[in-house]
Amino acid sequence: MALLSITLIFFFFFFTSFITFALSASNNTCPPPTICGDINIHYPFWLINSSNTTNTTTTNSSSYCGYPGFGLTCNDKHPLLHLPNVDYYIVLLNYATYTVTLVDIEVYDQKCPQPRNNLTFDHSLNFFRYTPNDLNFTFFFNCSAQFNNSVFQPTPLSCLPNSYVVKEDLFLKDTNWYSYCAEAVMLPVLSDFYVNMSVLGKQFGEALNDGFKLSWDPTRDCKACEDSGGSCLHEKKQGSFSGCLCDDVLHAYRCAGMILLSSRLGCHIQLFF
Repeated sequence: MALLSITLIFFFFFFTSFITFALSASNNTCPPPTICGDINIHYPFWLINSSNTTNTTTTNSSSYCGYPGFGLTCNDKHPLLHLPNVDYYIVLLNYATYTVTLVDIEVYDQKCPQPRNNLTFDHSLNFFRYTPNDLNFTFFFNCSAQFNNSVFQPTPLSCLPNSYVVKEDLFLKDTNWYSYCAEAVMLPVLSDFYVNMSVLGKQFGEALNDGFKLSWDPTRDCKACEDSGGSCLHEKKQGSFSGCLCDDVLHAYRCAGMILLSSRLGCHIQLFF
């Protein structure tokens, strides 16, 4: 009986020591909050190529702490969000309402901008969604006189000659607008700014510089993790959910149940509680 007790004590000491080693070796920790300009950046956002050594994005880990597509770069004190084909400045980040306000970098601080980037992204592959505050408008540039007299009833842009704005984009699929204009760009504008088409035509530069809002929601796996007090890890290459980080302990789905232990020795252990 005494021998069994000694064996159990030794096994417990060895196993807890191994757990401590494995957890420290896994180096799965979320980075602390950081500041870029006047924007506070923390989970679920994360800085790409951060100099912070505790950030999993700077280690050899195959995962990062945060959401896919939420990686930011800090460019001259301006946080940049990289959406498909376009980079946007973050002008407001509200963690309480899960919203981010963005401005196209080609439009930012321009009194009479000519945007060239449509905002399109696959909602099924992205955490971001439009908000009820966003209204879609289509801007037409370098148009012929016939376009102004067409059935589209466009509103002239005051500072750009032969350029117009039309609310919504439903007609684009079935019309030959390209026979009238050199370019068309669909952009969201905050509904708070929109009064009527005439005002938008005169102040469209201000409207575009006010930006637009996107909201975010966690996925099913990530929601379960966060509801239990954890933070989600995602794979760098595929962006798929890879675990729930709870006080530097990596769980499979939430802060209870199965724990994943991975060390640099290549071992992989699952514990159930």
